[in-house]
Amino acid sequence: ASSISLDSKILRENTIMQLMHHDAEADLNSDLVTRPFMDCSVFYRCVFNEDEDEVCSFKVDNAALDFFHCTEEELFQWAMNNMRKKYPPVMMTVEEAVAQGLMPQAYIPLQKTSRVNKPFYVITNPVHNQGAAYILSTEVLLRLTNEYQSNFYIMPTSVNEVVVVPEG
Repeated sequence: ASSISLDSKILRENTIMQLMHHDAEADLNSDLVTRPFMDCSVFYRCVFNEDEDEVCSFKVDNAALDFFHCTEEELFQWAMNNMRKKYPPVMMTVEEAVAQGLMPQAYIPLQKTSRVNKPFYVITNPVHNQGAAYILSTEVLLRLTNEYQSNFYIMPTSVNEVVVVPEG
């Protein structure tokens, strides 16, 4: 039988984050570790098993922080680092996302009616799971700023992706 070593390394190496709208958060356990972000909340999941079809995880609560003697800030940094390593951000056009079956075709006409001659982008990750959390990544925001060279709007469409639209 295998055993699990219970130290903070479990959280440090396996935590990812999920971004949810505050309305959705009402259904969540109030003891979960969260970070407010605009009209959303970040909460944390510790991955304990994954394969090509699914990712199994548990939600991190305050009792886990106490048990492992860590802070929410540490958890945030660990989660961002783990997401970058395990599920690096992917930026694609809306057309590419529709072609891959990640987005409904309804997004294509929205882009075609835009007055701005710049593409709408979808931010996600290779497994299309929890990719909306990348709007908290400084690197992703800098990449978008460099790409557009102007203001843009970020629209979370689900916990798995966001759509980025140029201003105009």
